[in-house]
Amino acid sequence: MGIDWGDVDLVIQLAAPKGASRMVQRIGRANHRLDEPSRALFVPASRFEMLECRAAADAILENHLDGEPERTGALDVLAQHVMGCACSEPFDLLALHDEIRTAGPYADLSWEDFEAVVDFVSTGGYALRTYDKFRRIVQGTDGLWRARNAQTVQRHPADARSARPRKAISSS
Repeated sequence: MGIDWGDVDLVIQLAAPKGASRMVQRIGRANHRLDEPSRALFVPASRFEMLECRAAADAILENHLDGEPERTGALDVLAQHVMGCACSEPFDLLALHDEIRTAGPYADLSWEDFEAVVDFVSTGGYALRTYDKFRRIVQGTDGLWRARNAQTVQRHPADARSARPRKAISSS
């Protein structure tokens, strides 16, 4: 891992590779020529490893690599983003929803889910709704949403409220 072997023509995998992605990584480290694919030879140590090797080879050929599946946007991350936006500057609800949907993980974010997240950030959710101190963002008479007061902004992490990192939302 991490070392390129341009002069190696064949990667020999002893035993099962423990995953298609790992094997692709190993194969890709060899034979850095534009006109030839990298090659590998699987050498299983048992019948069971033979099955693992076959499964890994099939997965590689079908481009079904193991690892983390593509994730949809996490709502807790979205709530932090909404709060950061409100601490940065007032925002229009519809414009923020449209903007957030331009980020891959949130492309399918429904209006209902977005409204529920904004409501949660605004009220603290059903359990804290009756306590005014948990109202972190409010809608102004101009229709824009903003942090409730300066103390709310100060309590929010500084890196989340500094330069509003629009279009850089992630679910990691």
